Amino acid sequence: MARAMREHDVWVAVEGAAIGWVEVDRDRVAALYVSPSCSRRGVGSVLLTFAETSIRNSGYTTARLESSQNALDYYLRRGYLRCGPADSDGAWPLRKDLAAVTPNQGMEPTR
Repeated sequence: MARAMREHDVWVAVEGAAIGWVEVDRDRVAALYVSPSCSRRGVGSVLLTFAETSIRNSGYTTARLESSQNALDYYLRRGYLRCGPADSDGAWPLRKDLAAVTPNQGMEPTR
């Protein structure tokens, strides 16, 4: 986590303690994590929106990421498309056209 914060943009969701985080490396969502005790509460969706907004604001029109099999449906429901076969570790390359997405109004990330 310390390396990610030094080298990339990172946002952390806090509710008394850190409950999730997202890491962005240029046009790539490098990591997205939500504590299992906080899953299905929208934390991941908010963090993903911050990541996509950061990528768009940096001048990119497409967001990229690699998804594990267990998170694949999550990203597909949020507009990501497969852009190749899974690699030898089972990670699926995905992309999302950000030009067709309107950013959420009133959401200001704190870094």
